[in-house]
Amino acid sequence: MLFADNQSKVYALDKNTGKVVYSRDAPDSAVGVPAVYEVNGREYILFALVGGPGFPAGARMPPGGVSPPPGEKMYVAFALPK
Repeated sequence: MLFADNQSKVYALDKNTGKVVYSRDAPDSAVGVPAVYEVNGREYILFALVGGPGFPAGARMPPGGVSPPPGEKMYVAFALPK
């Protein structure tokens, strides 16, 4: 299982035990479900990132607002240890 938390960390969990087998700092704004792929026997995790200024502390999103605010969009890939 793979996921990014709201403190900018990426985790990979062992599917049988639930123990963390990999963690790494991630850029802010990793969103959605990551893609997992393999190249030459090495596994990679790919996250979509949505950049932007973010919301200031204590701010509330108005009705019809967007979350997160629009900004630069990119991808980041992590290679899992062999």
